[in-house]
Amino acid sequence: MIGNDLYFKNSGDATINITSVKVNGIECSINKTVSKGIASLNLSLCEGNISSGKNEVVVYTEDKIYSKYFLFDSKIIGTGSVSAGLNCSGLLGGTWSSVPGNPTLGTNDFCVMKYEAKATTASEVNLNSSANMYCGDGTDGGGGVRCPTDGSVNVTSKAASKPLTQVYQTEARQLCVNLGANYNLITDAEWVTIARNAENVSSNWANNIKYSTVASGGGLKRGNVGFVDSASYNAVSDPADRSLDTNSKAMFTLSNGETIWDISGNVWEWTDDVFNTNAESSLGQGVSNWYEWTQISGHDNLESFNSSLDANYGVGRVYADVDAALPSGTVHGFLRGGNWGGFDYAGAYALSLLYAPSFSQNTYGFRCTYTP
Repeated sequence: MIGNDLYFKNSGDATINITSVKVNGIECSINKTVSKGIASLNLSLCEGNISSGKNEVVVYTEDKIYSKYFLFDSKIIGTGSVSAGLNCSGLLGGTWSSVPGNPTLGTNDFCVMKYEAKATTASEVNLNSSANMYCGDGTDGGGGVRCPTDGSVNVTSKAASKPLTQVYQTEARQLCVNLGANYNLITDAEWVTIARNAENVSSNWANNIKYSTVASGGGLKRGNVGFVDSASYNAVSDPADRSLDTNSKAMFTLSNGETIWDISGNVWEWTDDVFNTNAESSLGQGVSNWYEWTQISGHDNLESFNSSLDANYGVGRVYADVDAALPSGTVHGFLRGGNWGGFDYAGAYALSLLYAPSFSQNTYGFRCTYTP
């Protein structure tokens, strides 16, 4: 971008129809067809929204969203372009997908493991159960032999093999950090960024109709949750079938064409967030229980931007906890997505706040992100 001209690069063969552009959240009425190559979009209508320093430019097309931050000095900036996002090829730890950032959630573009974190082949001999890919010894709630985070177990993103489970949140964090600089356990804001992006892509709804219900043959895809309906499937021989990654009900396609598997179902996944008091984890409720997101208020960044969605749409439910976290204490870790027996409680926005960061089960996994 130079001055008021934004250079948009279309590296694909298909024509892209740009419907609007926002600068710092304010829309400019721009409609333009971009064939393969680089096109110039004049942002003079947005000039009043541009300030010196960091500015967010978001380009909306018919079915995708592209975003990039630019630094302005007296409203004149150096060269730059808005493109389809980060190049996540060549990262350590297997196959990764690029995710467009979400300004509302405070996220920039980032890379995420395309699949749930799994042990590398070389690490399997150091697991407590290589048959089930248990990192710990199967002792729930602390104690026993814990997941080694000294580098003897390393993680990767691959379609084959079962996800790595029996990990504490703290262990999952260290296993991601062990990959190197800029690698971390996925944050909750990054998780919701993925879910909101996927929610807005029609193909992620079972009948290709956004905001359709499961009862109508639609719903947001839930994946392996223990029963069969339009949005869900049952891997039956749990946990042996947790490695298939072949059922399209477990795959989300993002606005940039990237794909991610098992955001919902299969195994619960830790995100790198906690609530530090029972009052926080109660989400304003008086009883520890599962709730529809439509019953929760004041926590918009934890759920869909469409506040009318509940489990009937396949998005999952939330467990609000008013008591001490299990096994003890007042720190409640974030678990997302649901598992192979989650039924309609599972979903892209499913959230459990019942457990402490030092709790593990064979249904708890994770995935890592990379942010440059």
